[in-house]
Amino acid sequence: MNVSQQIKLLEPQIAKLDELEKTQDHDSYDAWHMQTELLLKKILSDDASEVLEFHRFDGKSRVIAGRSNPSADAINAQRKTEAYLRDVKKSRSLLTGLFDFLKSTELGKENATPLGAGTLESLHDEIQEKCTGLYLGGHYPQAVEMGFKVVRDRLRDLTTHETGSEAFGKSGLYIKGASAKNVDTDFQNAVKYLTMAIDQFRNEKSHTSDGKIEDPVRAYEYLTLSSLAMHLLDDSEVREKIEQPKKQKPNKTEAAAPPGKERVTLDTIQILALKLFAAMTDFKELLVSRHMGGSNIYPVGSLSNPKLLKELEAVDSAEFEANLDELVAWGLLTLEYSVKGTPKYKLAKPGYDVIKEHPELSAPPEGA
Repeated sequence: MNVSQQIKLLEPQIAKLDELEKTQDHDSYDAWHMQTELLLKKILSDDASEVLEFHRFDGKSRVIAGRSNPSADAINAQRKTEAYLRDVKKSRSLLTGLFDFLKSTELGKENATPLGAGTLESLHDEIQEKCTGLYLGGHYPQAVEMGFKVVRDRLRDLTTHETGSEAFGKSGLYIKGASAKNVDTDFQNAVKYLTMAIDQFRNEKSHTSDGKIEDPVRAYEYLTLSSLAMHLLDDSEVREKIEQPKKQKPNKTEAAAPPGKERVTLDTIQILALKLFAAMTDFKELLVSRHMGGSNIYPVGSLSNPKLLKELEAVDSAEFEANLDELVAWGLLTLEYSVKGTPKYKLAKPGYDVIKEHPELSAPPEGA
């Protein structure tokens, strides 16, 4: 039920109070009170404070106990009338307050579009071009989704990868504009996590029909997120990635690829990933936990070699995730998403085969 429908149903209930106040018809009030309480539960919720308060406005009063006599009957009649009129007044006050609030909410939504229209001019040109029509037409979920797609397309044009984790983790995407050299790493991570946040928002919104975006202000805030990413990506370049220092012994492993494909060579991070899976004694899964500062990767199962956790912590989580995605592409891992959109990597049968083929991946910890 949208706000307009709520207002339309609530208005006649308030108007009915004038008649009930004049007639003091208790039976009619009881029927009206029950019907209005059900309406409030639909508009608010069963346990909303307004609903619980309205429930007490039943128009009834306490009577004097004892035998009936003229004096007691007169007092009870007066109390009954006073309680009735008091609850009619309280009901009118509560319902009128709710009605005014709903009207202001509806008016706010009607007036939000012109404000957004003027403000849209400050957004990135491509966001304006692709999203303005949808936004001004009231298609807020579609406008937000289009903004996310614009960022995805720009990442693909720059790096051939569509996600922030792959663009920075695999392609060496570099953003110019840090305020000083000593904070350049922080700046790069900030932009990387911004694009990764957009990836996750896009995934979260795509799981519902309307993306739960009905408020034009909230929709505009999502558009500014995409606009900021686009402005930052305008001043970027792809640099050659600096490889991790190689150990004295070669740390390369060849793995059998899926049928019809050539064998692949695993790098240091991918070998570490398979070692983690091999060391898990149960639940061979890796979870990616998103947070405001970026992401963390956790083994679900218990590790027979705890030293591997230290190696995992030393690797950039975005780069590690990009390598996990590549293992998925090769068929060594599978990728699933939880209801909340949390990525979960599992070892596929070819991955088990690689671990069996290379005993060094499941070697026991030193000193064991």
